[in-house]
Amino acid sequence: MNDNRTRQPLERIILVVAVALLLFVTPVLYSWARDDSPWYVVYLLWFFIIALSGWLTYTQRDDDF
Repeated sequence: MNDNRTRQPLERIILVVAVALLLFVTPVLYSWARDDSPWYVVYLLWFFIIALSGWLTYTQRDDDF
């Protein structure tokens, strides 16, 4: 069995999790969670994570499985 075929979906999931961790756990959090930031910033960040997941799922070919 080709290991590259099984690694593709896993690499995409790891990419999304890494971006989410970068935005919500690391010190980057303090740059967007200030008191003077707009209330919708956190919603934009979640939209970005969800859109990235959707885009990676949409661009996945049928032969990736």
